[in-house]
Amino acid sequence: MFSIILLVAVLLCLIFKNKEEIQKISHVNKLFVTLAFLLIISLSGLAIYYVGSWVSSFIDNKSFDFLFRLAWIVFIIGVAGKVWETTINKVRKEMRIN
Repeated sequence: MFSIILLVAVLLCLIFKNKEEIQKISHVNKLFVTLAFLLIISLSGLAIYYVGSWVSSFIDNKSFDFLFRLAWIVFIIGVAGKVWETTINKVRKEMRIN
């Protein structure tokens, strides 16, 4: 529960900090970015939980299991970050925002 509250607080701070840049973006692109964010977060969570658990069930050694889960989380965060960066750059390019 605390992490959700923290996420909302950080998002609100970022929105207020970048209020002028956000106002330049069309409503369609705002919706696109919002849906992309929710989809990226959801798919990342599902991939970390379900795929990570499924693959780690084949690993008997607890040390290797821990290392795999850690590497899997870092990999998923990296992929999600690249997808997010691509999404934001697409919107910025379309709206001609630096």
